[in-house]
Amino acid sequence: MKKNVKILSSVICGLVLSSSLALTNVQAKSVDNITASKTSTKSIILNQKFNYYTSLNGAMLIGLSQYFVATNNCPTVDGIRDTLVKNGLSRSIANNISFSLYSLATEYKEKAFPEDNFYSAAILQAGDGMFNMIIADTGDTRSYSLYGILTYDDAVKIRNHVRTKPSSAQYPDYTVNFLLSTGIINNKEDAELLSRCIWDLDNRWEYFPGQNKNLLLLKSDDGKCIKIARSAR
Repeated sequence: MKKNVKILSSVICGLVLSSSLALTNVQAKSVDNITASKTSTKSIILNQKFNYYTSLNGAMLIGLSQYFVATNNCPTVDGIRDTLVKNGLSRSIANNISFSLYSLATEYKEKAFPEDNFYSAAILQAGDGMFNMIIADTGDTRSYSLYGILTYDDAVKIRNHVRTKPSSAQYPDYTVNFLLSTGIINNKEDAELLSRCIWDLDNRWEYFPGQNKNLLLLKSDDGKCIKIARSAR
């Protein structure tokens, strides 16, 4: 009898492990494929972290832009790495992030990095080892957690909203009310944070809906900002 119990326990354990793996895969898939017209905080990879890895300064970002023009928007991983090194980034760091940057850069033919403001950007490392780019001030070394998913439909709504932008004095309330009334965000405090991010990106919203992909909403661990990011392939 004891032997049978041990065998049965092993089988049950195997089933539990198999179920956990399947659940993990479903969660990971849902981040890329969720279609509900709301910011979803349900179908996400739980506890996904995005840790600060390095910063790109203006010279590096402009260097990349010039490189993309020179190659007719047909970059290579080695070319991205060498451009970063040429503009002051350490070779080891450039080597680590170049594949993810290549992945992000080749999604949009119109603009390699919609997140790029030519002044500064932060590179975050996700739990899967890939890297993401966000707009960040020089010296901003905050890390982030996954807040939710911004669907393609809602990215289009935001793009259309940005196209009708009012005077700068009206930005905060104008966009906060838009986010709340459309249900993209249901919390006023977080709507204010996302509003700032939207106007940091401003006319670069023209590019985000282009690939019919969902976007990541990342909230800083200090709770003071929300950023938009894309997933590297």
